[in-house]
Amino acid sequence: MIDSRLVEAFLAVTDLGSFELAALKLNLTQPAISQRIKALERLLGHVLLERTRPVLPTATGQQLVGYLQRSVLLQEEALRELAPEPGRTSRITLGVNLDSLATWFPQALAQALKGEDYLIHLRLDDKSHTHHLLEKGDVMGCVSSNPTNLKGVRTTPIGEMEYVCVATAEFARQHFPEGVTREALLHAPALTGGEIDDLHHLFIEESGIYRSQYPRWSVPSSNGIFDLCCLGLGYAWVPAVQAAARLADGHLQLLLEETRKAPLYWLSWEVMPDGVAALFKRLILEGRRLIA
Repeated sequence: MIDSRLVEAFLAVTDLGSFELAALKLNLTQPAISQRIKALERLLGHVLLERTRPVLPTATGQQLVGYLQRSVLLQEEALRELAPEPGRTSRITLGVNLDSLATWFPQALAQALKGEDYLIHLRLDDKSHTHHLLEKGDVMGCVSSNPTNLKGVRTTPIGEMEYVCVATAEFARQHFPEGVTREALLHAPALTGGEIDDLHHLFIEESGIYRSQYPRWSVPSSNGIFDLCCLGLGYAWVPAVQAAARLADGHLQLLLEETRKAPLYWLSWEVMPDGVAALFKRLILEGRRLIA
């Protein structure tokens, strides 16, 4: 058994990225936190943390984070079921992509949480990268476009997110007078999620353009991309459900008739407390209903 005080110190440092902040959280001195981390590293025979700013777990440390977080969650769930107290909650960290967070995910999560009192912490990344959060042990479950063969991980299909390429009528007249041509794409400003926006980069590359050749905004927010698009500052690939109302009232128009679909999966560890597994099942069912 690993001393719970060592586990507490290690998880506090990895969560906050700082020995000093971990000491404040646990009401200890910074040297005491350092001593506990060193004791844990001696016990396991591995360096667990990179002493950088912020402090980051090593590959072994990341693996340990996943094990310990699941262990802590199992203990919290046991206390909730066997020794219930008002206000006793369990914390669950989930991974979600920006497009899902801007559309179906909040409503699905709200429905899944009805009657529950979990504290949810969200980690954000592109849908093609969120599975790395699970692999590193940063989250208990995540929305991803990549099914995984990672040992101990369950992959459950949710559905497909449909995307449309849109712009304001004025922007389309100015930048795409002859339609979406290669020449027009080389000059029209695109609204993207940055380097991780695989959907937009793939579209550009299929047009015979390198991702370094076209003008683009980097906006780390799906709602931000959509709002800027509605203001006429660029064109964008956005979720069809997000664009529906502005397409219907004529404020936006389709630049292409084709749509693109991205599969979505729910990834989670196979070993989960019953309550958390039931929560994830409800979340998946609500997600299927909302993006159908």
